[in-house]
Amino acid sequence: MEKEQYQGPIISLDKVNVSFLKRGFTLGQEKHYHVLKDISLDIYPGEILAIVGESGCGKTTLGKVITGLLKPDSGKILFQGEEVYKFFSTGSGEYRKAVQFIQQDSYAALNPVRTIYQLLYAPIRANDKSLTLEQIEKEMIANLVTVGLTPAEQFLFKYPHQLSGGQRQRILMARAISLKPKVIVADEPVSMIDVSLRLSILNLMSRLNKELNIAFIYITHDLATARYIARNGKIAVMYLGEIMEYSSLQELLTNPKHPYTRALLSAVPVPDPEIARKMKKIPIKTMDLMNLEHRKDGCSFAPRCLFATEECLKGNIPYREENQAEVRCLKKIKEENQG
Repeated sequence: MEKEQYQGPIISLDKVNVSFLKRGFTLGQEKHYHVLKDISLDIYPGEILAIVGESGCGKTTLGKVITGLLKPDSGKILFQGEEVYKFFSTGSGEYRKAVQFIQQDSYAALNPVRTIYQLLYAPIRANDKSLTLEQIEKEMIANLVTVGLTPAEQFLFKYPHQLSGGQRQRILMARAISLKPKVIVADEPVSMIDVSLRLSILNLMSRLNKELNIAFIYITHDLATARYIARNGKIAVMYLGEIMEYSSLQELLTNPKHPYTRALLSAVPVPDPEIARKMKKIPIKTMDLMNLEHRKDGCSFAPRCLFATEECLKGNIPYREENQAEVRCLKKIKEENQG
C-alpha cells in the first residue's frame, strides 16, 4: 500500500514495554524497573495529543520511544502501517525526518558554539543536497518568519546564549519544521519559559498544527497547558508508566472515569476562594508519592485508590471502553461515589 493512500494512524504503539537496569553499589545488586507498561496509542495526521502525568511517570521515556531515540523491550511501533525499525535497518531516513523531537531545555538542545545560521543550515542541507546556498538561506528565513522571529536576518548570526528562552524554543521549532515533519513530539516545551511567554509558544504550536497539518504530541505535567493545547484533541493520563485513561479532552474534563484522573482534576487550584472552600477533598487514600520501585502487579494506583479491591492488586488490568474513552480500571465508578 502506498503511503499517500494510507488512511490510518500515522503512528501506532501496540503494547510497548520498556525496562531500565539499575545497578547497585555492591556486586549482584541489580534490578530491572518496568518504566513503560503495555502502552498502546494511535496518533492521526494533524492531531494534537497531550500526555499528562506527574514527574517520573515515564512521559519523556515514551517521547523518546516514539521518536526512535529509545528502542522498547517489546511491543510494536508502526509508522503509516509499517514497522518503524524497518526504516532504520534499511538506512532510510524517512522516519527520522517525519518525526521530530523538541526538548525541554532549549539551551542544552542547541550547540552553544554555533550560530543560528549554522544550526538551521545543517538539517536543510542534509535533507536536500541539491539546494543552492541561496535557496537554503531563503528557506531558513521563511522558517524563522513562520515561528515568529522577525526580522529574521537579525537572528541568523546570533548565538543561542544571546537569545531568550522563548526565542530559543522558537529556534527549535524552526529547526524541526525545516525537515517538513508529520509529527512533532514536544517534551515540556514551556516549563523553562517565563509564565508570560508560555501562551505564545502554545499558540505557535497550535498554528503550526493547523497551517502545516503537523501532528503534535505534547508531553507535560501541567494539566492547565494540556487543556489549552489539546482543547480539540485527545489526552492520555499516565501514572507510573501506564496510561490510565485515554479520551478526548472534553470527555475527560466533563466525565473523568479513572480515580487518578479525578484526583488530578480536583487538585487543580481554583482562583475563587469561595468555590475552593466548597470543593471536595482530593479523592485518594494517601498523599504519599509512589515511584516505579513500589509498583507491583495489578493497578499501580490501587494503593492510593479509595475504590480499590483485592481484585485490583492481581495481574494485568485490562482497558475497558466507555463513551469513546479507554480506561484502565476494573470498576465503573458511580457519580454518587465521587470525592
